[in-house]
Amino acid sequence: MADTKNKNSFLSVFLEVAGLVILATCPRLILLLEGAQTIESDEAIVGLMGKHILEGKGIPVFYYGQAYMGSLEAILVAISFYFLGISTFALKLIPFCFSLFLVVTNYTLAFIIGGRPAARISGLLTAIGPSPLIIWSLKARGGFMEMLVLGSLALIVTAILCKRKNGESHRDRALWLFVAFFLGLGWWVNNQIIFYMAPIGLILLARLYSSRAKLIGKTYLVLACIVVFLLSGAPFWYYNLTHKPKWSSFEVLFGSTAGGSSFSYFLDYWDIALPIILGARKFWADTELFPFAKSIYYSIYFILLCFVISGYFYKSKNHLLKEENQDDKANPSVSMLLLFLFFVPVIFSLSSFGWLSQAPRYLLPLYSVFPVLGGLGIRVAGRSQKIILRGLGRAITILLIALNLTSNYLEGVADEGEPMVFLKERVAKNQDDLYRWLEKEGYNHIYTNYWIGYRTAFETLERIKFTRFGKPRSLRIQDYEKGNEPAKIAGKVFVLVPAEAREFERWLTSTGMIFRKTKLSHYTILDKISYKYPEGRQIQISPDDISFFIPPWGETAPEIANNLSTLIDGNPLSRWGSGKPQKAGMAIEVKISPPMDIGRVLINHGPFKHDIARSLRISGYADGTEEHVILFDMSKNRFYRDMQEQEFSDIPSEWDIRFGATKLKRLRLELMEDSSIFDWSISDLKIFSTDSE
Repeated sequence: MADTKNKNSFLSVFLEVAGLVILATCPRLILLLEGAQTIESDEAIVGLMGKHILEGKGIPVFYYGQAYMGSLEAILVAISFYFLGISTFALKLIPFCFSLFLVVTNYTLAFIIGGRPAARISGLLTAIGPSPLIIWSLKARGGFMEMLVLGSLALIVTAILCKRKNGESHRDRALWLFVAFFLGLGWWVNNQIIFYMAPIGLILLARLYSSRAKLIGKTYLVLACIVVFLLSGAPFWYYNLTHKPKWSSFEVLFGSTAGGSSFSYFLDYWDIALPIILGARKFWADTELFPFAKSIYYSIYFILLCFVISGYFYKSKNHLLKEENQDDKANPSVSMLLLFLFFVPVIFSLSSFGWLSQAPRYLLPLYSVFPVLGGLGIRVAGRSQKIILRGLGRAITILLIALNLTSNYLEGVADEGEPMVFLKERVAKNQDDLYRWLEKEGYNHIYTNYWIGYRTAFETLERIKFTRFGKPRSLRIQDYEKGNEPAKIAGKVFVLVPAEAREFERWLTSTGMIFRKTKLSHYTILDKISYKYPEGRQIQISPDDISFFIPPWGETAPEIANNLSTLIDGNPLSRWGSGKPQKAGMAIEVKISPPMDIGRVLINHGPFKHDIARSLRISGYADGTEEHVILFDMSKNRFYRDMQEQEFSDIPSEWDIRFGATKLKRLRLELMEDSSIFDWSISDLKIFSTDSE
């Protein structure tokens, strides 16, 4: 009879978990069909890695272009591609499957600590989770879902150890090694595993300290765990030992924060990041999902934590959160989960990723704990002898499910949206018209934004590659850009969002270029770019013909004038510099003797692009008069000016500026804006006449 009961119990638990997994597929499939059928470039990188692995190009240690986030997901994607073919579906299938496995692990962890009723609630809150969990269940971004599952497995094994009495058997020591294995593998996959390592480490060390094992036995166990941890994360350690600079992963992970303090990140965690994870806000949103959403979520979880803590300290034999057959000892597994909640904001705020409060993907590990604590808290309420508390537990369950559904469907199917490119204009959801146009025109290489380019490469199976243009500047695949640096714009094909195209058109026109413009459904393409005016003939300039002025007007810089000859020495590695930060009114004047028709100015900045003029105006004085003729005015074109504030890599080191022939006796290069930091430098200056001789 007992065996039959156990079998029936196992079967019922299995069917319950299977039902929860099936339930979990529903919101994820809805999102896949309605809002996430496309990918973004960060996902495309994983797809390209899988494609390259499948093609026999080797297995990278990390996500392309960075020394962190291991390639486990890309390896699994390559296997998916092998059986299903290279597609967006086959790419997203991997994180999708792991997100379903997370339902199982959260169910199991809650079952071990609080029994089947707690497990049922935990699995339900994971299956129908808030929108960030559902959205990231379909994102192949380098191992986020895989890391959550590995961390949850480590929590499960630790919880099993916490339930065992002596902790000194061979079986217990094997469990210690399993914890080390999951954490070591997770450390390679995604260093967010540190959120799990901190509480697990404290709990296990406390357990080891309190055990009656001999010191030498404890020492051997710790050493064995360290060895297993290092071996299971071997790719991480091998890379950091053999590649230069060594330990580069740690420089990224624990480097300086991006323009803010750890304290401000800590405040943003509570005000912005955690509400997003709970479902009260959307990624990048400036407001809450609905009025008082954050307060409602915080109130619910505060009540649940109170239930958990009250059960944790309640002095009753065999209480839900007590060690079996121990009257006075609370279950250390609960301490582990509470410590997890303590360490997450601390580690997040101190890390180099703490600035990402509006897109807190580095807080996804909280989904290994919040559903479990929710299940435990509701279970404590359900065991209460007070009807009001039992009713409150049921009400919270219904309310949490309703809130999670609201976060997913209040404004239609919740989706992060496509990445921003320029002035709040986004990547297209569908780029098929772009691919058809490029194929029709015979183009296989374009200049475009990171968010457009890598996705284009994946979706065309690398028939079309690209060079980065604009922000962000993250370089993932160096071979795409070899021999395609944007030193000269002529002949290139630019795929831009409309606002970006309008600004770039002004730049092209102001530098004397003509081009073809094609408007697609979401993008503007500029190609067949060439110069409207001829190259002309370079004129000879004497150092005595060059002057430098700084404000106030008429004052000539004394020392700097001696270096003006470097402007015309023909050496791009030498430079003339202003010797002080850029200031509006700084100017270089070149005397043209005899006066002649000028149609082109070539400014070479060499390797000193950080000192490019922030806002340059080129003008001249006509022969026989003091008439001031403006030939080029950067102050009316913000495109490269804005770009210089953030990214120097995109700025051409050589500015070839052409205009209609104008007979001049003096040419003036003048700054129109200040720069509080950067000097003004030029490596080489050439002036061209349209005269034949």
